[in-house]
Amino acid sequence: MADRHEQPPKEEPPSLARAWDLRFLGAAALIVALAATGYFFYLHQYRPNHLSRFEAGAANQPGLLSTLRHLADLDRNPYHFYAGNLDWIALATAAGAALVLIAIGYLALGALDLYIPKLARLALAYVVGLGVVGVVLEVETIFGIHTRETIVATVGFLFVILTGLVLYRTSRIVKGGPFADWGRCRSEIAREYSKRYGETLCQPTGPLALAVYTLLVVLIAVVTLLTFYHGSFTPVTYWDSLILYVGYARDIFFLQAFPFKAVAQVGIGLGANYPHLYALMTAATATVAGRWSDSFAQVAPPLAGLLSCFLIYYTALRLTRHHLLALALTAVFRTVPYGIAYFVYASDYSFVMLFVAAFLYVALLYLETTLAGYFVLATLIAAFAMHINYLMGVLWIVWAVMLILAHGRPVREPEAEPLEVLEESDLPRDMVDLQTKHPKPPALGRFLRSGRFWGWVVVAVVVASPWYVRNWVLTGNPVYAFFQPLFPKTENYNQEVMDSARVEWTLNGDGIGAASLTREFWEQFDLFRQARDVSNVEIARIETPLARKIAASWRFWVTDFNAWKLAPSFVGIALPGFLIFLMLSRGPRRLDLTDRETVARRRFGWLCTLLLLLLLAYHYLLADLYLYQIIPLVVLIPLFGAYFVRALGGRFERGLFVALALWIAIFPGLAMALMGFKLKSQVDLGGRRYLPFELVALHQVGLDQATFHQLAFGNDADAWVALNTYCLDEKVLTHENRHLVLDRRVEIVHFDDWEVQALWGRSPDEQLRGLHDLGVKFYLFIPNETKHQVNRRLGPPAKSDISTGEPWEFSALRG
Repeated sequence: MADRHEQPPKEEPPSLARAWDLRFLGAAALIVALAATGYFFYLHQYRPNHLSRFEAGAANQPGLLSTLRHLADLDRNPYHFYAGNLDWIALATAAGAALVLIAIGYLALGALDLYIPKLARLALAYVVGLGVVGVVLEVETIFGIHTRETIVATVGFLFVILTGLVLYRTSRIVKGGPFADWGRCRSEIAREYSKRYGETLCQPTGPLALAVYTLLVVLIAVVTLLTFYHGSFTPVTYWDSLILYVGYARDIFFLQAFPFKAVAQVGIGLGANYPHLYALMTAATATVAGRWSDSFAQVAPPLAGLLSCFLIYYTALRLTRHHLLALALTAVFRTVPYGIAYFVYASDYSFVMLFVAAFLYVALLYLETTLAGYFVLATLIAAFAMHINYLMGVLWIVWAVMLILAHGRPVREPEAEPLEVLEESDLPRDMVDLQTKHPKPPALGRFLRSGRFWGWVVVAVVVASPWYVRNWVLTGNPVYAFFQPLFPKTENYNQEVMDSARVEWTLNGDGIGAASLTREFWEQFDLFRQARDVSNVEIARIETPLARKIAASWRFWVTDFNAWKLAPSFVGIALPGFLIFLMLSRGPRRLDLTDRETVARRRFGWLCTLLLLLLLAYHYLLADLYLYQIIPLVVLIPLFGAYFVRALGGRFERGLFVALALWIAIFPGLAMALMGFKLKSQVDLGGRRYLPFELVALHQVGLDQATFHQLAFGNDADAWVALNTYCLDEKVLTHENRHLVLDRRVEIVHFDDWEVQALWGRSPDEQLRGLHDLGVKFYLFIPNETKHQVNRRLGPPAKSDISTGEPWEFSALRG
């Protein structure tokens, strides 16, 4: 028994073709991981000035480890507490809303036969509760039904329905009569399976192992607390949150319906038609509370980060069967810089990572057991995820392959040991066997013809489709406004506007597209920008060949640009783990199909491989604008890391990997979490200038929103003050689209609004009259205006070209 605790579980024999040795492979992977981590440390500690780690800052920036010194630098930057500026009631209300969702999710999970650890069940309960409540509220809100009374009634109704379903499931009919103890038996069976599973796991027992385990727990907890602090106790600053995620939620709250605008443009005319699960749940919380506060949106992202950690831990535990290794992989996930940022930002990308982690965890359980409950749960999670954003449709491809892998070559289950609970119960043995024994999965063809399959497919389609039906009816395009050639009836679509929008998104973005722009593009972009009359000048369009993107990949992922966002874990751990999995999977075609765990682990690796390739193909071929479009990569990093550690056969190699994970958790993890990603450049406060590494946001607890926005946005905040002072109940022509910072009485008119596009190409006087007819009285310039080239189609006669060097200029419209 002691040996089981101290040694890792026995590995399956390596299946490499002849010459490869498993230990050599693991050693090579460790060298890559150490090199990637060391190179990252060198760049960010000793050569930070040449990196675009944050937005423009001062020269002579310190190394990343300086954050630890500034944490206790009380002489230069003492701590200040402004507790009165925090909306404690709104934060508590948002936390209460999360508890309600968890309770509903627990009821829904209680209707399924699942064998899941408590913390994983907690995370899945939130996912399911969010999906169940969110979909119902979405349908109601589409029809303009969104009040406190309807929301409370809906949640209460769901409680009643799900409670009844659980009671029905816990009182089965056996041989013509109810079996009163079935509910007790279910819990006893779950406990017994949990005990048996726990006996297969390796526990850290030595003093050093326990010390490292404790330190990893502390680091994960500290980073998690920092995400809650920066996410919930500092104002919203993420650009897309100000435009869409929180700004649109505020509009839902005040309108008590989904605001409608359909224009293929940079701003809200496009975003208003994205799925809005995150914004809707924020608005619903505010509606029940009876008032608006940005804080209602700021609890869910860090909570999603915490729950994702639970799911990653238990997924890694099933893959490695080793608590310390699973915790090390969880620490790697918790401290990926991009993951930290998006578990802080008030956006739906925290939900993306949470739902992907939940789906993959359940998929692994289904591949290992083929129990019906996991099939149902995986299907529902994929359906619920469709309400987060368009990208989540990728889960359906993974779902389909999951079924093929689970049923294409069914596992032959050996005779199981009898359950102890049978000795203590008069429940018929065949009933317990039916519910608990790993069933022999039906062959794929038979499964696809079954009523269970088609019944849940119909349910999934109904659950997933409301928003897409709404889009099709209102805009002519279920994924407005993309793939317009497939949907020729797409409303208010101008291809030139979308081409110009792609340029702005690329220039502002952090995707592979920005890393691989051609010289020809820049020449055309400068030509258009400098032309005095653009009526006959083509805008610059981005046509980056795939070969150029591939050529830019080393700089993009490893050395420069925005490589720090997934570094060093993606290149140092995920990619070696991915390659190890591929090499170990090239062995004999015929696996021992009675070895359920090995078969499930290999099949799960193919699911992860499929998702990785789909994400990379999507980014390189379709959407190369922003890295967050493929943010599920953050979830895949620790999962491929599990295949990495399985190639490490010796205690020394595994110990080295754990030490590496511990270092990554500190650098960059802890350092990045201390900064928080909301103040990205040098700021002036109290007559002093501070760099992001001096932790101003952490030292100024509860700093008021106006001051924080001044620090985060500089002169932009002055422009907002001007708009909120002089333009109440007025229309302003501008490219500014951060609606959340503006008073709702300030009405924004964009250059690419459909009504304004009608003025393009007209004479100066006609343009001016047209703007006056639209009620426009003011004009505000922002620097981003020049990146969206079609803005110049509304020429200088209607507004002034800004060439004074001022970051913004505000004026009354001429005439």
